Amino acid sequence: MFGRKKSTVVIALLFYGIWPSAVIAATPYIFVNGLCGNDAWTGKYSHCSAPDGYKRTIQAALDAIPNGGVVAVRDGIYAGDGNRDLDFKGKAVRLVCANGPDACTIDCGGTPSEEHRAFYFHSVETETSVVQGFTITNGRAWKGGAVLCQNSSPKFIDCTFEGNEATDDDTGGGAVYNEDSSPTFENCTFADNIAMPSASFGGGITNERSSPTVTDCTFTNNHAWGGGGIYNTDNSNPVLENCTFLNNQAARGAGMANSGCAPTLSRCTFTGNSASYYGGGINNLSESSPILSHCTFANNSARSGAGITNASSSPAIIINCLFVANYASDENGAAVSNDTSDAQLINCTIYGNSGGGIASFDNSRVTTTNTILWANNPSQVYNDDPACNQILFSCVEGGWSGAGNTPVDPLFADPDGPDDTLGTEDDDFSLTTGSACIDAGDNSVVPPTLLTDFAGLARFSDDLQTPDTGSGTPPVVDMGVREFQGLFYVDDTAVGANNGTSWANAFTSLQNALAAASAGAEIRVAQGLYAPDFGHGITRGDRNASFGLISEITIKGGYAGFGSSNPDDRNINEYRTILTGDLSSNDQTPADPAELLEHASRSENSFHVVKIGQDAQDVALHGFIITGGNANGDYSSGTDSGAGIYKGHYQNSAVIKDCTFIANCAENGGGGMLNGGPVHMDRCRFIGNAAESGGGMKNYAGWQDPADLTNCL
Repeated sequence: MFGRKKSTVVIALLFYGIWPSAVIAATPYIFVNGLCGNDAWTGKYSHCSAPDGYKRTIQAALDAIPNGGVVAVRDGIYAGDGNRDLDFKGKAVRLVCANGPDACTIDCGGTPSEEHRAFYFHSVETETSVVQGFTITNGRAWKGGAVLCQNSSPKFIDCTFEGNEATDDDTGGGAVYNEDSSPTFENCTFADNIAMPSASFGGGITNERSSPTVTDCTFTNNHAWGGGGIYNTDNSNPVLENCTFLNNQAARGAGMANSGCAPTLSRCTFTGNSASYYGGGINNLSESSPILSHCTFANNSARSGAGITNASSSPAIIINCLFVANYASDENGAAVSNDTSDAQLINCTIYGNSGGGIASFDNSRVTTTNTILWANNPSQVYNDDPACNQILFSCVEGGWSGAGNTPVDPLFADPDGPDDTLGTEDDDFSLTTGSACIDAGDNSVVPPTLLTDFAGLARFSDDLQTPDTGSGTPPVVDMGVREFQGLFYVDDTAVGANNGTSWANAFTSLQNALAAASAGAEIRVAQGLYAPDFGHGITRGDRNASFGLISEITIKGGYAGFGSSNPDDRNINEYRTILTGDLSSNDQTPADPAELLEHASRSENSFHVVKIGQDAQDVALHGFIITGGNANGDYSSGTDSGAGIYKGHYQNSAVIKDCTFIANCAENGGGGMLNGGPVHMDRCRFIGNAAESGGGMKNYAGWQDPADLTNCL
């Protein structure tokens, strides 16, 4: 990544006449400018005069550049002869537009009477032949509307393929056709490409005996008869990671169609794709054997198998995948439909699909383990032969016969999310305390390489409060896509084991709970007063002590806690939970907040009550009073700012709700809070805080909308 960024920066510098001599000596460059260039010139320099000024066309530059060189293209639209039907001729060179696809367009100008594409790779090019930073449009060819690769494997980086078309039936590749080739695509977009829908394949890409690597790419609104986004055939085994398939259309396999192939997909998302027959997300045929992990299928539609269809002896392996709000009009497996095919589903969550959850027909053998099937309509599981589906260690609404199964509500956190719309990004399928799915799966079916759950957190995380009802040596895996990361209790009045496992055994120090928690955990803190210098390994009275938050944890105050008839009762106004920087318990609050900084009672207070460091991603703090911070230290250490909460100049995010900042003071900025990155604050109050600038809150300049405040005073 850094190497690519550095190269485009160097190219930009060269365009503007800044010449790093070491780079020039090591790498040959030829510059192209379609407005003022001349193909009779050498292209050695980025100016508009003979004899060494810009080349005019891209092909002239490709013909002139030696192996190892760079063709640097100036911003503009490149069309006509010399800028289409381009041929690298086997050279290991980079063709780069420094300012990216929004700045550089290759307009192929293909028409029904005169077909043209952008690139034809046919000379055994490898990943050392690179195309970077272009929009490629209006390509039209019998196959491979924009790019045709035959026995070649070039690399495309940061390119947009838009509005291209493959014209012949039974071929395809509206944007790209790969034949006996394995190119690489990184951070590319395929949008509005078409393979003639009557009998053609791969609106975005067609792979024939080809196994490209596709990373961080998006396929949007592409059309074909089969494989609206991608079509794989004849032993093609592509590898896709972190790709998005959105609103593609096809008769079969709107997102992807596979015929006799074994693709591998990780962390890919299929949303809003529509197939008129089978496989809204993916259609697998003819002994295809895909492996999918950490993928999402939401709001896809088809007659059958709106998420995935497996047919004609296609054994799919589906791990840690989420199927939600898909629609099958024939009510035959809105999530997954299997026809004469075996499949394995491991640690999946299948929820709220219309047209059923899993359906199996014609001697299919489907094994489902560690999976949650809930709220699917009209049924969770359908099969035309009782032997079709073996379900074990799973949560099935209405129940299902099999070892380890449970019919009890999985207790998801918020399946339709804050927007109350199922199948959107804010859906939360994490398990909550008391779920029968916690520590209830079968360890033996989890692949040894599967180390993380759907959210990227530890796949095996033991909850000490939950009896192990699953199979295997603890920690026992949970059911569903999300692993419960633990719930810890804090109460300064608890008298039990102080291990955080219950209100009676709660940690008496919030610092000890933070030390025990890991990403994904929730910490509940009872009413009381908590100082950051109290905990294992912390020196009492240390002004540098702060509550240092860690990534992906949620900390909630306002609980009744130990000794209450209902310790889980939560009311932040009645059960006040206070985080204080007053290390000597002697604070006095002057009538004028401006006097806080010099007040004698504040001299020993913590510099920062709470600190959100650079490595703390996606933290949440709810329902606390934050008081007594005194940031009167020095600028170099940052202890002169952010007395209540210090969140440095980092791009990590935080959510702070229902918190009150009162009587904190800073010598420099941000008495209540100093913020240097994205933060969402809701229903927070800043009262009587003081600082030279931003007595309540100070936001660093330089970030675009770093703080989003709602209903705050």
